[in-house]
Amino acid sequence: MKRLLSHSLWLFALAWLTSTAQAQYSVVVVGDPIAQANHGEDIAKWVESIQKLNTQIDQMNQSLQIAQSMKNVMGDPASAGNLLNLNLGNGTMGSSVGQLTSTLNQTANGVQALQYNGQELYQSVPTSTPGGFEISYNTDVLKPFAAIQNQTQNVATVTADTTARIKQLEQDKAATLAQLKLAATDAETQKLQAKIAAIDGEIASLNGQQATAANQIVAQDIANRNDQELKSQAASQAADHEMAVSLENYMQWQGKVTNARTPYK
Repeated sequence: MKRLLSHSLWLFALAWLTSTAQAQYSVVVVGDPIAQANHGEDIAKWVESIQKLNTQIDQMNQSLQIAQSMKNVMGDPASAGNLLNLNLGNGTMGSSVGQLTSTLNQTANGVQALQYNGQELYQSVPTSTPGGFEISYNTDVLKPFAAIQNQTQNVATVTADTTARIKQLEQDKAATLAQLKLAATDAETQKLQAKIAAIDGEIASLNGQQATAANQIVAQDIANRNDQELKSQAASQAADHEMAVSLENYMQWQGKVTNARTPYK
């Protein structure tokens, strides 16, 4: 009887422990190894994304610094080159050999206009008649022609100077592009790109000088033609006015003569 009771108690204790363990397992969340592995990969990707983002931010800051520097010297390629230690154009960047129309016109001289031969392209105006008589020209009225001659010389000077400088800059750009292909760091790449931009700006400036010189001579020629047309119209109106006054005076004179005449009988 005691053995049966003892055996029953042992079975009851075993059942109770089993039920208790099951109850505990029902409320404990057991980690999923696969889920934990996936979560670890997500964290690694997240860390990698953060690193890439930091790199992009650093590159952006460098670009912004260079852009700000270029903005501070915008319109002055020489200053941009000096700021970035680029040594462009051997100190001639931004310089101009051309002269403004106002300056050229101050030196316009009618006597020189008569002597101008366009580097032996033309013949100078003779100072005597075919018969050998000396001619005294009114050189003041020849100044517009001297202005065109000055503009022509200015275009030739500007074109020769800027063409040579553009050729040198294009060679510098080609060498810089070759260096850019071999750039090992982002900082070096940014600097070379800035140098190329500065070279392009200088070339554009030199092309602008050529265009300005050409536009000046065209404008001067238009001004000369306008002045000639103006004087021609003014002379025509003056002649018409003089003819009208002369006719009116003649009619008045003729009327007086007619009224004062004594009829013949």
